[in-house]
Amino acid sequence: MPDADASKRIKALTKDNYASWAVDISALARSKGFYRLLKGTETRPQDPDKAEDWDTRQEKAAGELMLSLSEEQRIHVKGKEDDPTAMWDALQAVHQQKIPGTRFNAFDDFFALRKRPEESLSSLIARVDTKEAQNQPTGTNPAI
Repeated sequence: MPDADASKRIKALTKDNYASWAVDISALARSKGFYRLLKGTETRPQDPDKAEDWDTRQEKAAGELMLSLSEEQRIHVKGKEDDPTAMWDALQAVHQQKIPGTRFNAFDDFFALRKRPEESLSSLIARVDTKEAQNQPTGTNPAI
């Protein structure tokens, strides 16, 4: 059974936390059964009974997304509040700009990581993993 308080644990999307927010909201969407709606891979069925369920799940997905946005981020989804796929795509377009300067800065930050004198090795590994996740496009597998 999905955790009713899971959405309350997700930190609202800001200009600085898209990578971690996207991972968290994707996990929430999977646990609540609307991930494929979010990604746009599940289309509305023709059967009226199934369509009603799909509509309800789409509304829940849109609501969860909207509730997970800070005030400053809601401008990016204005006019798309009923379409979770459009909301997801709009936020991704804003926060994952695929331009050389952005990628260079991300790699520069990644390769600048160094172990601090007081830091444990496991803490350094966690920072490296976090930085690597920030540099990966959401939904990709770096091992492939």
